[in-house]
Amino acid sequence: RKYSDIRIALISARFSTFHSFANSILKDFPLEAGVQPNFTLINDVDNNYIKSRCIRDILEQWLTGRDGEDKKAIQNLINVYGLDSIKQILHNMINSKESFLKQELLYENKDKDYFINLYTKEYSLYINKKIDELIKEFKHYSAMAEEQFPVTEHFYTASNNIISGLNQIQKNMQGAINADLLNTCISLIENDILPRCKEGKIIEKAGRKTINSVISTISESENSIVPKKFEISGKVKELQKLFNIEFEAIEITIEYSLLLYRISADIIKAIDIEKSERAWLGHDDLIIKARDLLTNNENVFRSADVRVFNHVIEDIKSLQEKFALDPPKLFMPPEKGVAPNDDELKGLIELQASFRMKPVLVAFINSVFNKLMIIPDSEGDDTYFIKYEDLVAGKNQDGDCDFIQELEKGDRVTKDLGNIDLICHHIKSKDEEETEGYDDISEGEAIAQYIKTQVDAAKFNYSDFAILSRTTSKFPDLGEELSNLNIPFAFEGGRSYFDTKEVQVLLAFIDFLYNTNDNLALTTVLKSDYFAINETLIFSIKNLAAEKSKIKPTNLWEAIPDYLKENAYRKDEADFQALAHAQIIIGKLLGVALLLPISSLIYRIEFLTAHDALLENTARQSRITDNIDKFIRIAEDFEHDGYNSIIDFIKYIKKLADMSAEGEAKSTSLNNIVKIMTIHASKGLEFPCVILYYPNGSLAKSPSKISPSKIDEKYGLTFQYKYFDEEGGIKSISTIQEELCKLNIDKKESAEEIRKLYVALTRAETQIAIPYGTNYLGRDISIVKSSYLAMLLSNIDLDGTGLISDDPIAQQSKIDILIDSKAVNKQIKYNINKFIVKQHIDKADIKQEKKSNVSSEVQEEMPVLYIDDLFSTEADMTITATMLTHYLDDKEAYIKRFILGNQNIAASEQTAGYIPAVDSGAVFGSIFHEAISKITDWYDFEKQIIKNEESDVIIKASIAGEKQDFSQELYDAVLAEMQKTISTKLINSSDYDFANSKPEIEFTLPYNDDYLNGILDLLIENKSEGRFEVWDWKTNLLSSTEDMDKKAEYYRPQLLLYSLFLQKLYPEQKEYIARLLFTKRIKADAEDEEWVATFRWTPEELAEDSKLLYKEINQLKFDRCLYLPKAKIL
Repeated sequence: RKYSDIRIALISARFSTFHSFANSILKDFPLEAGVQPNFTLINDVDNNYIKSRCIRDILEQWLTGRDGEDKKAIQNLINVYGLDSIKQILHNMINSKESFLKQELLYENKDKDYFINLYTKEYSLYINKKIDELIKEFKHYSAMAEEQFPVTEHFYTASNNIISGLNQIQKNMQGAINADLLNTCISLIENDILPRCKEGKIIEKAGRKTINSVISTISESENSIVPKKFEISGKVKELQKLFNIEFEAIEITIEYSLLLYRISADIIKAIDIEKSERAWLGHDDLIIKARDLLTNNENVFRSADVRVFNHVIEDIKSLQEKFALDPPKLFMPPEKGVAPNDDELKGLIELQASFRMKPVLVAFINSVFNKLMIIPDSEGDDTYFIKYEDLVAGKNQDGDCDFIQELEKGDRVTKDLGNIDLICHHIKSKDEEETEGYDDISEGEAIAQYIKTQVDAAKFNYSDFAILSRTTSKFPDLGEELSNLNIPFAFEGGRSYFDTKEVQVLLAFIDFLYNTNDNLALTTVLKSDYFAINETLIFSIKNLAAEKSKIKPTNLWEAIPDYLKENAYRKDEADFQALAHAQIIIGKLLGVALLLPISSLIYRIEFLTAHDALLENTARQSRITDNIDKFIRIAEDFEHDGYNSIIDFIKYIKKLADMSAEGEAKSTSLNNIVKIMTIHASKGLEFPCVILYYPNGSLAKSPSKISPSKIDEKYGLTFQYKYFDEEGGIKSISTIQEELCKLNIDKKESAEEIRKLYVALTRAETQIAIPYGTNYLGRDISIVKSSYLAMLLSNIDLDGTGLISDDPIAQQSKIDILIDSKAVNKQIKYNINKFIVKQHIDKADIKQEKKSNVSSEVQEEMPVLYIDDLFSTEADMTITATMLTHYLDDKEAYIKRFILGNQNIAASEQTAGYIPAVDSGAVFGSIFHEAISKITDWYDFEKQIIKNEESDVIIKASIAGEKQDFSQELYDAVLAEMQKTISTKLINSSDYDFANSKPEIEFTLPYNDDYLNGILDLLIENKSEGRFEVWDWKTNLLSSTEDMDKKAEYYRPQLLLYSLFLQKLYPEQKEYIARLLFTKRIKADAEDEEWVATFRWTPEELAEDSKLLYKEINQLKFDRCLYLPKAKIL
């Protein structure tokens, strides 16, 4: 009955990530966890910003607010290591809360003597271990030398003396070390061990041979996958370097580490305070707080979310006692006062039957990882390693066990039980001449040929392949080779999203639309696949711009029309037409760029350039599309935060790119494409065929990527000791704690790389392919010692000669096969096959086919271009608030002015309600608008006085901006209007927040396929009523209140449009207010209603009025189409 209850409970058990689980626990029990109930997760940008600011602020406090030794020590640190380096070290220390808590356990209540004792003892153990390894290897090659050469007594004497000397050093190094002890060991190496390595007469009739040269020759002759060269003298010299220790450097760097820990503790506190004030939690905070809550609060642990786990654990524990079963590794709180057992510390993996991998793959993976994942036999080295348990083959061909009979015969498997393929390609040596039959083949090309051959043979589809790699550095090369063979592919995550070509081009496009003087951005756009303008043509335009700049500054964009005009005789050439096409498209985009929301602008770019059509049938079509869609989503998220300009977005994206490790968009396409991804990105996925890319790449980090400081939970913070020499230069000395920390980190990273390789191979269901390069003429292969290829090939039944032959490599091993729910152990024999690539594929036919596909399908969708009419009379369907107002007031006048282009409408054709712009003082109105928009610059609201200098500059700049000659009369008129306006009760009301108001806001509201544009004169907050309003300045000459009401009704559609935009910004408001401020109506002591017309809408009223407005807009579009001439299509 208890089992039945458990099974029922498991059906409703929740599956989620650790972070999601922790988040739900904290949301359910915020008070018990000590978090705010309304907490939210902090994003990467804000998290990094807070960390950087707290590091800066705390460092400043330590430098200015501390006295004595602390202040002197931090100043010395900054002087020697540099401020940026210290900030980077502190950032590394606080980067992970989990890691910092471990540092806290290490450093709390510890002094310098504790760490000196720890480091010297650990270093002594490390040296003894190195000597053990050296002696073992030396004895191995010495024994081989005795078998192969007629050695003399000198050989035995020298060998014994070397081993004896090394043993003596080991005796000296028992326990803690000091300077005298180290000098004794150095003397022993120099005076006794090294001379023995060079001793001659060790082989009969070969007096010049030394024990060092003989041992070196023996090691090189070994037939191993990874060639070795063991030189005893070189190994002893490496050992000697380990004794060159500066004890002063150890002590000083320990003091520095303790100091930096104290500073980092202050930084952590400051970060926690700031996050708490904003109700923010980081991802590491989630895990730590949820773990502490579950560990220390029994009621929470027994809550509905975790009760199932608790019951399962308890019941299996009782079964374990009854049936002697191994305990499962499920989450459970540790018993108080009981330390975790060894298995929990090592991260023991217990694997079950694999029902997706075919038996040959299971056998191969078991063969490799039974040797790779073996726990070292020396003490203290197994912290990061994993105990491997064999996979069990549970997936049999066609769901039956017929192949068992074949295995029992002892023959090699012939059924389709999985394949291991080696993709072998010829690598040309440096001095090799061209040889018939062997081309120099890159790894990317070899993989491309392999995939194409498999697909052409109908063995797989493109979508069955996944190419996995440790890093993304070689992805562009691989992508190029796949494109050459017209193989469709997509990068799945891994690569930095903001570094992708399509995102960089989009950013350049937006940069240019904001700033047309950005020649670099325009060059990027023109060269991109949006327009594909060749560099020669762009260079010619740049030269023309340079020539014209001698007379008048001319940017690249301004030079394009001149270039087209001067080279009109080339109008039939494709390059010329492409440039003219680009000019039209970019010109249209410039007309709306500052009016549209960013997401709408990107849509507009994609639509006008016909980008989808240009990408048709290209290898990266789906990936580029997915990344652009993701960019649009980022823009939409940005817009949801409220009104922001295009420059705000550019700054936001650049900041996001600097602070975020954003991966590429996940592919949403179901197309038949090859997937390329990092091993990390492949976790949890599975594919019929997995290709391991660049397996012969070194796993060692390049020096440029190695952090100057290292942090380890056992040894703490370590770094090189730096000091000023006598000449004032900075010298560096490695310390023993730095070396110990590096060794620990190397072991951890080595174990992690083994786990990554395991993840990569276990993603495959049917086939694994491993590429490697060899020189078939020289019949040799170079394998990097620290590489996945070395790991794989060194741990299967294979010697060095097996790789350079054309024959399959025979393998046999035992595997457990699941039969009737029982694991039965069987012998399996299989071959590792070779796919040999010796020559290039003739790519001419493939490229021609690709080109013809694009031209036949894409060009049909491309617009026809008439060079003799570069600009159509048909503008984009963008409807401004002014156009809409005029249309609703007088449709006939609107058609003549805005459609037919007749600016000089006869007075007799004007209705009484229509007032041309010039009659209202257009020049004066524009200058006044410009000046009043900067009211916060020239008016002091507290003192209620005009700042004369500022107002003078602003008015004169406004006059110049309208290209008017300075007139004192015009200047005085504008100033008088400004003085009148600021004398009103409305302007001086304390209800309004002028300091944070936003003047001159350009906006666009999408409407179906069109856009409604307008400019808000002022967006201002009414603080007393807690809402935002729209103000619109008007300079119409109105003699009576009746005239003002009539004019206000005329402008009503315009204000309605503004209020619809206001609703988009602040949807939570219950009322939307728009005011018309007729400044010509202001008189002394005028009441607000005498010169201000106010419109109010509730959300429901806005919805009703907008329906009528949109109906009129549709009629406007109809009239527009009715009167437009037949324009040429662009």
